[in-house]
Amino acid sequence: MRSSAARGSLALALFLFGCPHRVALPRFEQFSPSLALPSVGSAPYDGSALRGRVVLIDFFATWCFPCIGEIPLLQRLQASYSKRGFTIIGIGMDLEGAQVLDPFVAEYQLSFPVIIADDEMRQGKSAFGSISTLPSAFLFGRDGRLITAFEGLPAAGEIEQLVSRAVAE
Repeated sequence: MRSSAARGSLALALFLFGCPHRVALPRFEQFSPSLALPSVGSAPYDGSALRGRVVLIDFFATWCFPCIGEIPLLQRLQASYSKRGFTIIGIGMDLEGAQVLDPFVAEYQLSFPVIIADDEMRQGKSAFGSISTLPSAFLFGRDGRLITAFEGLPAAGEIEQLVSRAVAE
């Protein structure tokens, strides 16, 4: 049985490459206006600093056990690859916003920016569409093109391999 991350990646790959017509890959610039939201924690969000970087957008919630389980992986990726042009942006989907995200970010000492999803994003009305599974993530290359999307908890080796390859390009 495939993991939900593998199914999500497979579905995206089939959608993007399954037909003979050339499909323009989504670009980060299409998504970045959706990220103009308040941030929490000690690592402020600065969208202007993302140009030319590999960016992982990670949707999570403080009540989501798989989301909490992926924190060590995200922290390791941020520490290992940030100097090579990699950035994670966390998007907290909690309805309570900063009230629960501020202490969460402090407790887990997140080293990457975390922004607070608004009602529009939580209702699927942003460029990211409906985020029905947490965690979910979108990985963009230096050129701004979408590399892949994950629904659910990705396999550590898989995401690390993709990030490593993307920062090397």
